[in-house]
Amino acid sequence: METAEFSWRRCSLAVVSSSIRARKCCTDDVEDVGARNLGRDLTCIHASGGIRRVEVKGVSRPTPSILLTRNEVRSAHEDENWELAVVTRALTNPTLAVYPASEVLEHAESFVYRVDL
Repeated sequence: METAEFSWRRCSLAVVSSSIRARKCCTDDVEDVGARNLGRDLTCIHASGGIRRVEVKGVSRPTPSILLTRNEVRSAHEDENWELAVVTRALTNPTLAVYPASEVLEHAESFVYRVDL
């Protein structure tokens, strides 16, 4: 039986993956790498060869206030292709917003890494 947390994560990844494809920033391949502990959930490869490494967060609220792990923050610092995709109103009317690492790190508070965008 699927746990609520697993179901929530699977739903968020599906929403972001299909939204990324819809926005045409990843037309060829979207790979779920979340289980590998790389500091991101998706690796997206565009037809032109461009790569985006996307951390996915989903919240039920209309504002994108999320928590990042130390590993996610490390990836944001080190990987120029890292970005944060936040699905707000994920349970009712999912809305996707994508933020570059620079903006995420600018708003991040240390230790717990709370990000209010």
